[in-house]
Amino acid sequence: MKNIFKLIMLGCVALMSLQLTSCDKPNVNDMDSEAIPSIKYIRPTDPAMADQLLTSAAMGDVIAIIGTGLEGVVSILFNDVEAELNPALITTNSIVCSVPAVMPTVISNTMTLTTGKGNEVVYDFAVEIPKPFVSSVDCEWAAPGSTMTFTGQYFYPFVESNTFNVTFPGG
Repeated sequence: MKNIFKLIMLGCVALMSLQLTSCDKPNVNDMDSEAIPSIKYIRPTDPAMADQLLTSAAMGDVIAIIGTGLEGVVSILFNDVEAELNPALITTNSIVCSVPAVMPTVISNTMTLTTGKGNEVVYDFAVEIPKPFVSSVDCEWAAPGSTMTFTGQYFYPFVESNTFNVTFPGG
């Protein structure tokens, strides 16, 4: 019984020492970091595809940004849409995040990383916007010259007005 108690105590001491040493990570998620972010490459997070480099990704894809000085990044814009960042997935050399699944209003095909100190880096990266998807039509038998309402997603570049004209075969 004494030996079991000693083993449990030894295990607890070892675990506590590991916890204390893991708290000494320098500059990880440091909003006051003076580092200027630099991106080396972007890759998929799927281990089977980790050797592929990305220049674009679809809306909603999870990507890994690899570089240096990334610990102070507090904001990433894909085109003009801000990505949600998890501080636990930001290190000095990598950031794992999802490409926003929200339609941009301005397509610049860039990614902008901003630190807590205001340092920025702009990187060429395209977001692949899906083809328009029509989920419903208000009236399938509209008379010539009448108005039909299409409901769906990804009607770019009609995001701002949400209206557009469609000409069917035969005028």
